[in-house]
Amino acid sequence: MIFSYGIRAGAMALLLLAGGRAAAADAGATALAELIKPMLILPADSGGAWEGLEADRAIRWGAGPTMLNKPSPDGNFFARPGQTTLSGRPVTVVASGARSMVFSFYVRDAAPPMDPEALVAGLKQAGFAVTLARCPADPRGVAPRRWYKVALAKKKPAFLYAGPLQSGGSGYTLFLNDLPSMTQAEAALHTDNCAAGGRSAPGASAMPAAAARPTTGQAGVVAVIEALLRPPGAPANLPWASLASLPVITWSSAAPMKMSNPYSDVGQDLNPRLFEGQFKTATTTMQAIATGDERAANRFTLRDGQRIPRGAVFAALARDGYSLTPLRCGKVYTETSQAWFRIAGPGKQPAILYRAHHSSDGVVSEDYALRLDNTLPPAEPGQTPPVGGRCRDQ
Repeated sequence: MIFSYGIRAGAMALLLLAGGRAAAADAGATALAELIKPMLILPADSGGAWEGLEADRAIRWGAGPTMLNKPSPDGNFFARPGQTTLSGRPVTVVASGARSMVFSFYVRDAAPPMDPEALVAGLKQAGFAVTLARCPADPRGVAPRRWYKVALAKKKPAFLYAGPLQSGGSGYTLFLNDLPSMTQAEAALHTDNCAAGGRSAPGASAMPAAAARPTTGQAGVVAVIEALLRPPGAPANLPWASLASLPVITWSSAAPMKMSNPYSDVGQDLNPRLFEGQFKTATTTMQAIATGDERAANRFTLRDGQRIPRGAVFAALARDGYSLTPLRCGKVYTETSQAWFRIAGPGKQPAILYRAHHSSDGVVSEDYALRLDNTLPPAEPGQTPPVGGRCRDQ
């Protein structure tokens, strides 16, 4: 598959090149840097134009964009293949994005991976400012995959991935907007906090240290749920201002807005105020929603979380001493399952916890919602009590 990120067993040895090989790699790095220059977009743009690909005469583009039956690693469903040369070698280029615009470029080179120092030196020689964006979590280790933030004058900064392919060749991906989420396997080996613990990379400056935070989606969801649950005797809500302290959530405004169209995905919600934000960890991005009255919030939702291992959130809550009792099962759907639980734990008031699993075009996601008032929403047609203490697919 042209999007493969696989690693062959001997990839680490390829990073330890001799001086002569490193010198040759410098030319390849500079050629790569010149190849990606025309791909960068203007600072105000959110993506590139499909029709604009033709302006890059160095690449011979094939038909497209064509809709894929599976998403690219960064979640895109449209692609257009191309061919070019890199230091005289033929390489494959794939532009990837949505129906309306391009968000990333994949370059596949048959040559073995170049030394990280040579890659960074080549980028700098071509005029790029280079910052290490993701690095090995263990400062004593050396990982074959690298992520850099690359910046060019008058262009929007982008992120460049470099790593070995299963074939023994090199894979490069240019992400035009954001550093992509990690897989669970990547999160176990890498960190976005490259300044912590003295981590560094050859030739690239480290990014500023960030506060410790959950790395995976499941750890983030558990941290949010446990932070929201109220201690005995406390009000079953939280003042709006206190939500700023929730882990891994950034709210989009300073105050909640009037909710004119109540959300009904997780049951009827007639709260008059709504607060929206973004939940983000290294592996998972979700939409965060809080609703309540003029003074405080009592219902919270995290939506569309991908790359969360099935059952991982509940397993972590159980390890932390929480019990989860099924109360209601959702209507049976082919690609969606949902259920409501009562969550109770040591030193916390019981609450209602909702969980849903979704599958669309092979992409699996999860939703979670917490009702601190410990009341179920009114039942809707098709919803049923648990059978044998459980719901289907839960």
